[in-house]
Amino acid sequence: MNLQDKTVVVELKPGVVFAPERFRSAIRKAGYTVRGFQLTVLARVEQTRAGYRLRLPKTDQWLAVRTGGAAALLGTHVGRLVRVVGLLAADGPPLELEIAAVETIEE
Repeated sequence: MNLQDKTVVVELKPGVVFAPERFRSAIRKAGYTVRGFQLTVLARVEQTRAGYRLRLPKTDQWLAVRTGGAAALLGTHVGRLVRVVGLLAADGPPLELEIAAVETIEE
């Protein structure tokens, strides 16, 4: 947790479901307020009518991708496993990620 900008950095391992409210609650109990989450996730890119989403392996969870900006980077990765870094833009449901970086993972 970065106290200066009130951001929590979370790395999700395959099979772990991310529940931002659990983190917010625990941090609130410690006397702090979280303004945002930076996530690093491994996920498979799926294309939808609305744009893209990220399916988290070994779970039923997926993250919506906020359109615009770096989201266009996902176009060449549809169907592939990627490591994505982004800011949680909406706690959802669904959880929505604003993409900062995308890296292809060799399977």
